[in-house]
Amino acid sequence: MRLTVRAYNVGHGDCILISWDEDDGVHHAWVDFGTHHKDDRSVYPGVYDEILARTGGRIDLLLMTHRHLDHIEGFYQLRTRLRADFQVGRIWHAHVTADVDNQFKIASQALAQILPNELQVGSGVIGDVYRNNLEFSNVDRMDRIAELFAGSVFAVHRQMDLAASGALPSGLARMQIEVLAPEQDSRVYLNPIDTSLAARRALDDHFAAFAPATAARVTASATEQLPARDSPRDEDAQPDFLRLADFARLRRLLRAGGLDLLAAINKSRNNTSVVTRWRWEGVTLLITGDAELESWALMRNHGDDLASSLLKISHHGSIDASPAWGYERVFPTRRNTNSVILSTNPLIFPTGNEVPKAEVVTAWAGRLQYPSRFRRTDGVPTGESVEVIFDR
Repeated sequence: MRLTVRAYNVGHGDCILISWDEDDGVHHAWVDFGTHHKDDRSVYPGVYDEILARTGGRIDLLLMTHRHLDHIEGFYQLRTRLRADFQVGRIWHAHVTADVDNQFKIASQALAQILPNELQVGSGVIGDVYRNNLEFSNVDRMDRIAELFAGSVFAVHRQMDLAASGALPSGLARMQIEVLAPEQDSRVYLNPIDTSLAARRALDDHFAAFAPATAARVTASATEQLPARDSPRDEDAQPDFLRLADFARLRRLLRAGGLDLLAAINKSRNNTSVVTRWRWEGVTLLITGDAELESWALMRNHGDDLASSLLKISHHGSIDASPAWGYERVFPTRRNTNSVILSTNPLIFPTGNEVPKAEVVTAWAGRLQYPSRFRRTDGVPTGESVEVIFDR
């Protein structure tokens, strides 16, 4: 009897195949399939074909942990082939309540107005995070995928009775799957966005009230003596008081402050990730999506037993997704079976708040007895996989 976890090098993204023995043969689950927009998406067909050949086109569970391009874009790009080539028992994605999705839309609209277009399409950090979150403006990719498999798609959350709802794939006897996150009440993940929007509204209200009074006091003779504006923009040209160079600079700083809102959207989406615990013949897998510290804290507060044989490190090794208390909680002792998989591409975020974070890598490695059981996707050529095997 064998359980194998394979993680494919698709760049800065996740693509994981879990394969295990049941009495009637080998079963498979496919978790996420996407890349960062800077990665080469030509990797998709080769990885897809390899998984198709390995599984014979039979997938018990296809899991999309959350709505970010680096987790679902491969499924979206190849969705027509996916429907034709694979028999998929169940599809899971993250439950997010309608009012919270509406909050995401409101925040997205506000951000689109705040961020200058050159930042949205640029190659910097702002453009990177913007496109990973907000490239769904017209068509939501996850919905388009789900439409092709109507009747077998489930938005899952912690409080859901998977068996009673029919969400569990059939034929699972040795494997048990439990959902630890997200919460049914998605509002618990909105605090970062609410805070950013409240701050933005306060600033907008302040300057909306301030502008008319200032404009009335700025005379033509006064403005003629002001220093010329640097990097003028159309919205800075009206009314006259915006010719104040200092005020124009302040407006640009406020627009750059939209990064706070963007980070809040990114964090909230990550925290809606489906976190699953898999139990098979004494082996426990913890598959975390991009769950950040807030999601981890909720799982801890529920008293969850997070002890695992294998962890898929959350959020590609980011510092904001591996809580300090989590290392010993996941690996209480340094057993010879302790294993870690890290799906990452360090070239995407190489400086500053780099991903993966060296401290995160070191801390998780410190909970392993054998360094060889720390498997990184960037350690193999693009399109190939690393694997961890458990024999029973």
